[in-house]
Amino acid sequence: MMPRAARTPFMLGLLVAAIALLAAPADAQELKLGDYTISGDLEGGVRQLYGERRDSRFNEFREIPQGLFFPGLRLDVGKPGYYYELRAEDLLENDQSLRFSLGSPGLYRLDVEWNELQHMFKNQAITPYSGVGGSDLTIDSAVRTVIQGQSSSAQITSVDSLFRSGHREVIGFDRDRAEVKFRTMLAPDFTVKTYYKNERWDGTRPINMLFGSSPGGRPFIELPMPVDYRHDVVRLALEWARNGNSLEVGYEGSFFENRYGSVTFSNPFRGTDASSTPARGRFALDPDNQAHYLNVHGAFNLPAETRLMGTFSYGWLTQDETFVPHTINTALTSSTLTLPRNSLDGELNPTLVNLVLTNRAIHNLTITGRYRYYDLENNTKHIEFPGHTVGDVSQVTTSTLENSRIEYTRQNAGVDLSYRLSNNLKLSGGYEWRKADYHELHAKENQEDRAKVSLDIKANNWLMIRPAYIYSDRSVSGYVAQSLPTQAERREFNLAERERHEGKLMARIMPSDRFSITFEGGLGTEDYNAKYGLDEGYVWNASVEVAVTPVDWLNMFASYTHERVFGKIHSVQNSRVGGVDTFFDVDAWTMKFTDDYDVIRAGFDLLLYENKEKGRKVTARAEMSYAYSSGETRNSKDDPASTVVATENWPDIKAKLWGVFTRVDYHLSKHFSIGAGYNYERYTLDDFTQRWVDVVVPSQISTRVYSLGDRLDNYEAHTVAMFARWRF
Repeated sequence: MMPRAARTPFMLGLLVAAIALLAAPADAQELKLGDYTISGDLEGGVRQLYGERRDSRFNEFREIPQGLFFPGLRLDVGKPGYYYELRAEDLLENDQSLRFSLGSPGLYRLDVEWNELQHMFKNQAITPYSGVGGSDLTIDSAVRTVIQGQSSSAQITSVDSLFRSGHREVIGFDRDRAEVKFRTMLAPDFTVKTYYKNERWDGTRPINMLFGSSPGGRPFIELPMPVDYRHDVVRLALEWARNGNSLEVGYEGSFFENRYGSVTFSNPFRGTDASSTPARGRFALDPDNQAHYLNVHGAFNLPAETRLMGTFSYGWLTQDETFVPHTINTALTSSTLTLPRNSLDGELNPTLVNLVLTNRAIHNLTITGRYRYYDLENNTKHIEFPGHTVGDVSQVTTSTLENSRIEYTRQNAGVDLSYRLSNNLKLSGGYEWRKADYHELHAKENQEDRAKVSLDIKANNWLMIRPAYIYSDRSVSGYVAQSLPTQAERREFNLAERERHEGKLMARIMPSDRFSITFEGGLGTEDYNAKYGLDEGYVWNASVEVAVTPVDWLNMFASYTHERVFGKIHSVQNSRVGGVDTFFDVDAWTMKFTDDYDVIRAGFDLLLYENKEKGRKVTARAEMSYAYSSGETRNSKDDPASTVVATENWPDIKAKLWGVFTRVDYHLSKHFSIGAGYNYERYTLDDFTQRWVDVVVPSQISTRVYSLGDRLDNYEAHTVAMFARWRF
């Protein structure tokens, strides 16, 4: 007997098919109502899901509900001089999109769009906190009092139990976006453009917090942070265009609002404040801010086959959110923790100039010159903080701190040349200069030189080969070491000297219209001139795609892609006392990480039956996909005498995704079709960081990580669907 859960979708499917069969003989034609012409198509159906699909990864960025579904709608209404359009995808679902347009060719156009997107992190997160979705996350005080009175080992056991027995929560947010675009002709050469966007984020997302300045035996706790954002964007522009020349002047405003200014959360290990460990923590969330830009865009034809395109932009970015106090720990009191100001009163002023000049005066030669200038001016006031504390623990530090005002100027300039040696051979090359000047950072500037060359080869219209090579070298000057001279060898990533080589190859073979092979691959290597930090790395990838049509009624395709990312990092044990770093070179170690990705796809399109006279045919499509990823981390001591640094290798992280997608369509006429489909998905994950609520890094058992555990790492889902499509 058919399960009760499947009866309704099955009967609805039969109803959809019956309606389509009864309507098919009418062979609907294009509709006309007076001066209006109506055309479009509508697809709908029913589906039933089976299997274990509760894992959040199944619906992380999508919704696949059971029962009725409407994957697509297109409606076009026209009359002389006017048009109306309606587009919809995944109607009535959490990831639906809709667009309505109307206008008159050459006069005006209005577009109204609505898009929904969900981001599901965890379907069954385990958390001991109450108040999820708000700004005050609490744990029962009686439970914390019991834990506080226990020994360290008993505390760990109790907190493990507390987290594992916590209630279940859905961690994720919905993002809804509405857009309105309107453009109209004021005069033959002038157009006004307006744009408005409103975005809303509602829900929660995970974030890791730490009581203290470093792990050192203290726990990491993953919290459900509230998400309640609003973002509005307004644009207004006036464009002039004539004979290929154009000039546009516009304004853009951005307004961001976060309904929550901060989050407060309980410490499961303590019920009362102490200087070493607080009972609660608090941190600030993304602040409200505004941005205003004035923009000028232009494109002009110049003599001697020359064209100039350019952009100028100047902005005002402001942020004046009220400061969160230094600490919420009542055991830490000092007059030096008084905030010197209530808010930042921050202001940034970015300036952008972008120019592109193209010349084709010489036969078969194209010369393109580019220049880009970006300057970020920081007009935020200097603020001196007479004291501070880190992570709500330890004693108050009375050394004066100032806010960092990040400012920099970046310039790019380059020239590209492309020369056609013959109809089947084109040589291209170029040079680019990049420079960044910093203010109040650890270096004065960095400069990078890039050179590239490529060759396009064609033979008899069936072979195309395009090899390319890029070389770049980055130098850093004026580097300022922190605290100790040794720091000069421990560079930040973007301030380390680097040499990079990149090679690419694309080849396509098409001996006939029925057979083609496309290959793409690349290799990139990087070497960094720093004793500590990222030392070297490489990325290589290769893909091949084959398409074959052996007969008119069969088309087959297959592809394979592989990518590997490798990096080697040197690090060193150090200790900071009184703001001064001490390095222990004997306790240096090397970490090597390798990430591999493989994707396989194969499928076919098949024409099973066709009656051209009646417009009937039966088509089938099937596709299989497989994706695999793995992450490997290996550690080693640089000096065998080292006894401090742990060198255990972390367990590998592996994920696999299988998919089978099939569909059969019966086209009863040019305007009606019915069909059925079956989809299969299977996902497996082997990730030690997501296996349980409590994660213990090898040999670092004093540092505990309490995550919003979701025990279901895998899913296996079957989807059966029946649908009908009407074209009119």
